[in-house]
Amino acid sequence: YLSQAVEQAKEASLSIKARSGTFGYVMASDVARLLYLFLSSNYSATNPKHLIVMQKHIDVLKVIFAKGIKIREGIGNDLYAELERLIATHK
Repeated sequence: YLSQAVEQAKEASLSIKARSGTFGYVMASDVARLLYLFLSSNYSATNPKHLIVMQKHIDVLKVIFAKGIKIREGIGNDLYAELERLIATHK
């Protein structure tokens, strides 16, 4: 079941990436791509810190859409950099 859930999360991230870009949400597309790459190369369901990384990506996507952040500048840059640091710390 875990591998199926990871595959579904990867598919969802690719869908978000594609649809976000279509509607001008480049920032959301970048975050979804970052999540996909993390799930494809680093993710381990048995590592509780990886669940935190995944949840943070979801939280950032929620903020992006709620605040209408379309491009990576200002707070968008800060959020993206935080995700990159989180991934680097918890590989």
